[in-house]
Amino acid sequence: MKAYPLIYSRTQKADFVPDFLVRPADLDYQKALNYVKNAMTNLDISNAIRYCTFSVGTYHICGGISCISKQLVATLDSSFDNVAEYLADEKGRKIGCFIGFAIPDEEAKPGIIPDITLSDYWDYYLEYLKHQWKSVATKSEILTSPIDLNEKPNIAKNMPSTKSIAGKNIIQNFSMENRQAILENYFDRILNRKEDISFLSDVSSKNEWDELVFTDVSVSDNLYHYLTSSSRSTTTTHEDNIGSALPEWSVPTYEKKTDLEGNSQKHGATAAILTIAAILVFVVLILLVKKIL
Repeated sequence: MKAYPLIYSRTQKADFVPDFLVRPADLDYQKALNYVKNAMTNLDISNAIRYCTFSVGTYHICGGISCISKQLVATLDSSFDNVAEYLADEKGRKIGCFIGFAIPDEEAKPGIIPDITLSDYWDYYLEYLKHQWKSVATKSEILTSPIDLNEKPNIAKNMPSTKSIAGKNIIQNFSMENRQAILENYFDRILNRKEDISFLSDVSSKNEWDELVFTDVSVSDNLYHYLTSSSRSTTTTHEDNIGSALPEWSVPTYEKKTDLEGNSQKHGATAAILTIAAILVFVVLILLVKKIL
C-alpha cells in the first residue's frame, strides 16, 4: 500500500515547521495541522502515546501517533545509546512529535487496511528527522514519491461502543487489549468506506476536550466522570460568564460611600453655592451705590 510520511516535529536547532517537517506535496496542511495540534496538546505532561486517524481531502491519515520521542523509544524497549542525540533539542527540551502516514484515495482496497507497528512509526520518523536535524533553519520536505506500507485484511470485530456527549462520541471500550482492533476498525471506515469521522485516543483534560476537532475520542476515567456528572450544573449566570473570564486584577472595584460621607459632601456643595450668591449680591449693591452718587 502506497503512503506518504507525515511528520510534525522540532529539530536540534529549529522549532516546528508550520507546514510540517515532512508531508506530501498536495496535502492541505492547514487543515491537517488542526488535527495534529489537538493530538499534541499536553504531551509534555501526558504519559501516553496517542493514536489517531483522520482524513484531509483525498488523503487518509491511517494512522498517526503523537508522543514524546523518548517515550516512544522506551515503549519499544530500544536502547537510547544510538539515538540519544535525537531525543532533545540543543536547549535540552524533549522532542514532542506527530508521526503519521497519509494514504491517497486511490490506494483504498475493500477489506484491506495498513499494517503499521510502533517500530514503523519510529523508523520512518528517525530516517526523515536526520535529513534536517542539524539545520539552523528547517523547511518542509515535500514528498513526491510514496513509500510502501505493509497491508493486511481487516478482520477486526471490535466495534467501538460509544456514548455521545456534546456532539462528540466517547469510545467506552477502548483499552490496551482491544486498542489495535478498534484502530483498525477506524482505518477501514475512514479509508475504505469514506466515513466522515476521525478518532483520537487518550484525551485526559477539560481543555483538550474543549478544543477537539476529532469526532470520536477515548478519554480518561476522571474526564469521563466529569463530563457525565449529573450533579454538575450546565447553567451559568451572566456574572459567571463575565467575571470569571477576567483575571482578578482586571476587574474594576468601586468603593461604596457611607451615608455620613455622602451628607458631608452635599452640605459642602450647598455652602459653596451660598457663598458665591452672597458675593454676587455684594457686587451688585456696590455698583448701585456708585450710580446714585
